[in-house]
Amino acid sequence: MIKLQEIRVNRIQAMAITAVFIVFVAQLFSASPEIRKYSENISPTICPAEPSGVNSVVYLSTKKRGVATVKKGVRKFKIQKTSSIEMGSYSKEVEGLGVSPLLVAVKPQSWIGLAQCTPAISEKWFMGGMSTISSIGYFQFVNPNQSKSVIDLEIWSEDGKESNQSLVISAQSTRIVQINSLITNKKFLAFHLIARAGRFSAILVDERKKGLIKLGGDFVTPNADPSKKVFITSVIGKSKNKKVSSQFLRLLAPGETDALVKVTYLAKSGIYSPLGLAEVRIPAGKVVQLPFSSIPKGNFFALQIDATEPIVASVFSSVRGSLSDFAWSSGSEAINPQNIEAITVPAIGMRLNVYTEANSVVVETTSNRKKITRKNLSGIDTWKIPSNVISMRIIPGAKPVYASFSVLDSRGFGVMAIRPVTAIERSALPISDSEVLTPRK
Repeated sequence: MIKLQEIRVNRIQAMAITAVFIVFVAQLFSASPEIRKYSENISPTICPAEPSGVNSVVYLSTKKRGVATVKKGVRKFKIQKTSSIEMGSYSKEVEGLGVSPLLVAVKPQSWIGLAQCTPAISEKWFMGGMSTISSIGYFQFVNPNQSKSVIDLEIWSEDGKESNQSLVISAQSTRIVQINSLITNKKFLAFHLIARAGRFSAILVDERKKGLIKLGGDFVTPNADPSKKVFITSVIGKSKNKKVSSQFLRLLAPGETDALVKVTYLAKSGIYSPLGLAEVRIPAGKVVQLPFSSIPKGNFFALQIDATEPIVASVFSSVRGSLSDFAWSSGSEAINPQNIEAITVPAIGMRLNVYTEANSVVVETTSNRKKITRKNLSGIDTWKIPSNVISMRIIPGAKPVYASFSVLDSRGFGVMAIRPVTAIERSALPISDSEVLTPRK
């Protein structure tokens, strides 16, 4: 039998809980809303220094861009009076607000290469290069920050996973590391760069010669992260005005499981899987090269690679003409409505090569007279960019777009996959509240 005293105690507890709840709700609705303010900064892009014997120019598409030299004790951005900068022995930082800069490098009587200036990041994949006696390739690492950067290198070859290595890049400095100093006597290489401390920018230059004979060179565009579906644009096709001396597909499944791979040609002449590449097993942890037995007609075509496990991939193409040169076509990153940005277009006779599963691609161009026009390209297309275009934006529809630049002239052959590079840093500003000093009455 419940005693009367217990009933009174329970009733008092219930009334107390109700009172506390009412006070809490009243304070919740009477309190002024907390307004958070944020600061957004666009990271500057890093343009690599000019190696010995190479003529490098960075194109900005417009004047009055802030540029700083990556050098110890120097970090001041200076407004440029020109839309192009001749690079010297120091790397450059270009302020992030504006069109993404593009670097054109020419080694006279040897090769031409294209490189997109990108922000300092914490991870990169590269699929290209070799470490045989004919290789004089190298990495160029740039650390624009005021503290040192420590980079871990994972290296794979045709023999499997090689020993990891670490590099220290001093603050506000540029460091060149020869591929042969990292690993020797390997034909097929892949690299994964991870920052253990700080951030970095890196380019990989694959350059080769045999005795006194120059075999060419190219920048190896960083690959997209490993994926079960990879797209590669700007693969050179079969045409009368150029002769392809060798061409192959390089693949790596960096995980612990073998990958079954299907390669599909994406060309205006047709979409199909070539004989011998419809189903290929790629052993886990080993870099594999597959030669092309035939290629589609046309200046350029694209590849779609479907795999059962995440992979990285690139295509090597060697061209023989007035001089011998080669280019690496790397796995592209998707351009979608969330990462549209403008990129500089130097007047050097470049082509834009695109692929999308949609029916068309919209390209918005800006001329040297600031005239903005739009051009519709088909889902698989190659377009020779007019000489008066100084910048462009690729505007995708419902489907992502994969795109790259290519150049082929008397100076050599170069390819560069276009990457979305704008990095927006967003941080919350501290809230100033006068009630901290003057409490509410």
